[in-house]
Amino acid sequence: MSVNKYKKHVMVYAEDEATKQLAESFLNDDGFDLRRVTLQKCQGWKDAVERAKRDGQLDKGERRAVVLIDLDGASTRVTDIKNAVPADLQERIFIIGWTGCIEQLKINANCRGIGFQKLGEQLAADFRGSCAGIWTNQAFVQMHEPDTKTGASECQRLRQHVLPLITAH
Repeated sequence: MSVNKYKKHVMVYAEDEATKQLAESFLNDDGFDLRRVTLQKCQGWKDAVERAKRDGQLDKGERRAVVLIDLDGASTRVTDIKNAVPADLQERIFIIGWTGCIEQLKINANCRGIGFQKLGEQLAADFRGSCAGIWTNQAFVQMHEPDTKTGASECQRLRQHVLPLITAH
């Protein structure tokens, strides 16, 4: 099933298969309405950002985009992404990422040895709660405040602008 592009919905752009698996396990939370979400696997972080920008420019403000990336240790990537997203789209595009690879996120979040399913479930639970737990881990980065070391602020933006769109009614 595809979303109605004329109604509010969320596009999730996963950088690769690992981030797609994480997103799937996050979105499988019982409290989320998947009829308003489309998940796409991309060919790297640049492709994910470009798709979010392109699709954001095509709609009339009803779409929110979540881009999932890892920084692979590239310290300037958040700034590069922020500079690449036009100002008129920055309020509708959310960049969620972590400093290393996704396996490093699992280690930093004390989730070593668990699969993406459990990590995604924990992220969803923390997201529905107060953006505590894993979201405050220093492995997370964010687009709107790249000099901070925590993803809590971006999580709060997601809760405000995306959670109402995907919450099951």
